[in-house]
Amino acid sequence: MEKHTKFESEFARLGRLWTRQLYLEYERICRNHAVPLRRVCLRVWDAERSFGNWCLASRTISTSANLIKRYCWSRVINVLKHEMDHQSVDEMLCQGSKATT
Repeated sequence: MEKHTKFESEFARLGRLWTRQLYLEYERICRNHAVPLRRVCLRVWDAERSFGNWCLASRTISTSANLIKRYCWSRVINVLKHEMDHQSVDEMLCQGSKATT
């Protein structure tokens, strides 16, 4: 049982580090491309079938931990940009459309 708890604790620590880095990347993308997006909640989730998701209702961009573990960081950033595009459409074009993925 102790091994399982240690693994969960390590996964939580990695999740915090990944999330912190995703926030830095999000800010860098907005700054470098002069995109005036409203700040969102970023989270790393344990998803098997999806690499990323944008939820308008909670203003959250989720990134799959499996994506981060299995692919290079540039692919993770491309998924982040893809979800930011959905956010951009909601904020700039539709101004309140329903959540998209």
